Amino acid sequence: MKFPILTAVISVVIVTLYIVFGANPETLVWQRGSHDMWRWVSGHFVHISGTHLIWNLCAFIILGSIIEQHRKHELLIGLIIGAVVINVYLATGYDLPAYAGLSGVLNSLLVIALYRLCDSHIYRNAAILTLVGSMLKIIVEINSGTSLVSHLAWPPVPQAHLLGWLAGITLCIMINTSKRYHFKIAHKV
Repeated sequence: MKFPILTAVISVVIVTLYIVFGANPETLVWQRGSHDMWRWVSGHFVHISGTHLIWNLCAFIILGSIIEQHRKHELLIGLIIGAVVINVYLATGYDLPAYAGLSGVLNSLLVIALYRLCDSHIYRNAAILTLVGSMLKIIVEINSGTSLVSHLAWPPVPQAHLLGWLAGITLCIMINTSKRYHFKIAHKV
């Protein structure tokens, strides 16, 4: 088993941001109307409370470690695509004044990690059930307007979770399509 170096480095960055800037750092949280471009990135890596940090950090370490065991670059791609999709939502459909946290992007990583676990016969059924369960959780949260897992000072943003989840599904479809395309080319040669 490889040490998940990228996951460890990003985790250290997330914890360092919290130690240096504290909870809900006004200079790093994404804020509607701000022209500070770094907030589009930093907003995903800062948290509004210690509880928020711990939930997201634990999930990130688990998911990042799973993904890195298979394809390190998929962790970066998942982070980037998840963040971009959520940033588009923040710019166009989000109606609150601020956003912080990694949970939307974590849903992209969840789908990628489950996709990679499906490669193993041992984990396939559990991965599929977890994927379905995660979608049901998001649907319940969207319909109820509450979070099923944690309760924070800010309102939950299940739409960001859904968009992250869909970004992960899209990325997995692209990975699978690419894998089949490369397989066909390899057999023709």
